[in-house]
Amino acid sequence: MYRLFRLLSAILILILASCFEGREEIWIDSVGGGRMKFDYVLPTRAVGPLGGERAIRDQIDTILEAAPELQLNQLTIVEANREYLVSLELSTDSMLSLVDLPEREAFAKLPPAATKIAGTFNLKIDGSDIVFSRVVDVGSALGFAALMISPEDREERRTTYIIHLPTAATEHDATRVENGGHTLIWDRTLGEALSGPTEMNFTSPLPIPWTLLIVVLLVLAVMLFLIVRWVRRRRSDRAGAAKSAASD
Repeated sequence: MYRLFRLLSAILILILASCFEGREEIWIDSVGGGRMKFDYVLPTRAVGPLGGERAIRDQIDTILEAAPELQLNQLTIVEANREYLVSLELSTDSMLSLVDLPEREAFAKLPPAATKIAGTFNLKIDGSDIVFSRVVDVGSALGFAALMISPEDREERRTTYIIHLPTAATEHDATRVENGGHTLIWDRTLGEALSGPTEMNFTSPLPIPWTLLIVVLLVLAVMLFLIVRWVRRRRSDRAGAAKSAASD
């Protein structure tokens, strides 16, 4: 009976969740680190019964537990107009270190809806390129709640994903591109996001840290100069010694 009550409560909460909106923006730097900003609108009547603001903070703590490579820079949660406005900023020294995040044990503690919003993703190095893919299924995450979203909300609310790259993408399926291919934007209305998964794919050349490269080249040049100088001095010393031995 208790299990049935919990199931009915969960279904009721989902049906009451009549609005959703999300914007994610990621900046990747030339040495592989990055920062992330997530802004989400969540219905109070859906989150409230689950614990409200405390529940949101607990889920973010779970993400940070799963990924100690992430640093929390800022978190604000504002309740207004029957909605929670959640703004989260994170940073990391290595984006590649997060590739296996969905497979980590702590990440599995998140509710299914949260993991579906995070989606499935893959980041790998292919030769001299970075190949990235991600799939987010908002419709599956919202479940029955999607049926209660009004036509107005489907048209006016949006899901937006933005990635700023250190080198321009050579291949992508973004809906919009800015900054000469360095900024990729996947922007859909909520209705479009509910109609099918959002797929994000791009290929970008590995960034070359020119400052580091110049320093390395300078160090190698100095080392080469010192080696040549040492060799010449050795030859000069040997020649002097040979002349001295011949005169004796």
